[in-house]
Amino acid sequence: MTGANIRLGSTTYSFNDEYHSYELSLEGMFEAIGSLGPGQGVELIAPQCIRTYPEVSEAFERRFLDAVDRYDLVPSAFGHYSDLGRISGRQLSIEEAVEFSRIQLEGAKRLG
Repeated sequence: MTGANIRLGSTTYSFNDEYHSYELSLEGMFEAIGSLGPGQGVELIAPQCIRTYPEVSEAFERRFLDAVDRYDLVPSAFGHYSDLGRISGRQLSIEEAVEFSRIQLEGAKRLG
């Protein structure tokens, strides 16, 4: 394909083992992705990385956007879930699932 504008990137999920075993911090994941070269896309897996999930706190927003600038990253995707079984003993209603997704999508918008 000539003239294709394909960009490379990575997902924070690629570093799941290292993150959960404390070998890499959130900052370390962004630094590793940035080390692949300028303009790398980054997919953030929200439940993995955001302690205030499903909400994106202002502190996380600043931290994320600062890392994007520092490591020359391009926000490319926001992995979120609609976990219908998140309340023990019952499934979320459609309205609750939509609200749960709305909260996450608003956060994704703020992160670019």
